[in-house]
Amino acid sequence: ARFRLEQQQQQQQSKQQKQDQPASSSSSSSSVSSYTLLAQALLLHPLVLRELMAKLQSQGVGKDSSWNAILSRRLYAKASDGGSESLSHLISLFVERSHQLWKAADVQAWLKTAAEAAADVADGRHKKPPAAANSSRSSSSIRPDDIVIEGSADDWCCVARESFPAGSRNEYGHLRLADFSDTVAALPQEEMQAAMAAAAGGPAAAAGGDQDMEAALDVLNDMLAQQQIAAADGRAATAMSEEQLRTANPLLMLLQSMLPWVNAGQQPDYAAGDAQQRQQQQQGQQQQPPDSGAEGNAGQ
Repeated sequence: ARFRLEQQQQQQQSKQQKQDQPASSSSSSSSVSSYTLLAQALLLHPLVLRELMAKLQSQGVGKDSSWNAILSRRLYAKASDGGSESLSHLISLFVERSHQLWKAADVQAWLKTAAEAAADVADGRHKKPPAAANSSRSSSSIRPDDIVIEGSADDWCCVARESFPAGSRNEYGHLRLADFSDTVAALPQEEMQAAMAAAAGGPAAAAGGDQDMEAALDVLNDMLAQQQIAAADGRAATAMSEEQLRTANPLLMLLQSMLPWVNAGQQPDYAAGDAQQRQQQQQGQQQQPPDSGAEGNAGQ
């Protein structure tokens, strides 16, 4: 948000300069630059950059040699979660939820500049510039040496270890990764509603579509919860009765039948079918007329 705000302020200032108007001083000279905030965040949790860029590079973003050179530097190459399961889980949630925001070209340039500055601090190569060094520069012209960073890499590492001490207990284990993903793992509501309306009697039955849809999904969720509990306890799922099979919604039954723990109460008896087939073959062989050639040989 600070990065976008700085871009807007720079655009306003450039427009005012073109109109020969004095530049407004809406941003205080004492405000911290977005480059500084990002570089300090990378010093605090360098593992985030490595995981984030791995996610982006798998989608074709940031695969140039300059990014590979940055990620091979000591700060990021040796980055870890310090043995904290909580921190590792939070990083996974952050990357899954926000990686789309880091694909834009200007955001990638901002991230790359801050990442280089943080790596320079870790290597002891960063020169501390004046506090207002980048206050009048455009975002595209800011270099790593122009970023003001307070503290050393060891200081930021100590802060991270104090905030997330090593431990196998995940304090955020109740937050599921799938809940933070943009990947849809279910049919869209429109598709479900249309299918259920057709199964209930065509488009005319969709008058109360939303309410029927919610009620049907509630029923399905209750059934799934009961069956999952039974499966977790090692108990066989209760077979569905004939009445339930006749009155159930066809679409819900189709979705439910795909679950491995569902017992629809009608399982084919393959052994009985094989026995019946053998019996029919034997009866067919007994009814066949004897071979005439064989009878002539027997008479001779």
